[in-house]
Amino acid sequence: LWIHVAIAFLMFPAAIFLMRRFSIGLKMTDTNLKITRTIAIENIPEKVCNIEDIKQHLSETYPDFMIFDIQVVYNVTKLTALSLKLENVVDSKRFCEKYKTRNNLDLEMVPVGGARCCKCFCLPC
Repeated sequence: LWIHVAIAFLMFPAAIFLMRRFSIGLKMTDTNLKITRTIAIENIPEKVCNIEDIKQHLSETYPDFMIFDIQVVYNVTKLTALSLKLENVVDSKRFCEKYKTRNNLDLEMVPVGGARCCKCFCLPC
């Protein structure tokens, strides 16, 4: 048992070194990082959440920045989910357009899950 623990402790730094060494050439970029001019401020009580007061406060605190619009939103859970779905649709459309220009073929959508793997999934259709 102790020999396995010792080997694990020796292999862990080696694994990290190898991953760092070989990940240099991958040139991966994070597509989720988007630069926007939007800020989100949370936990402002509804009683003091007045658009004019917020605009005045931001103008006095940050005079170098222009304020174009202020929106007050109380529950953004559904909005966040819809925004993620919209990003997925836009990315998918962009991928399909690039695929069509490169290969001159249209992509086909198979609406039944697992239909390519096993034909028995298509029987109820």
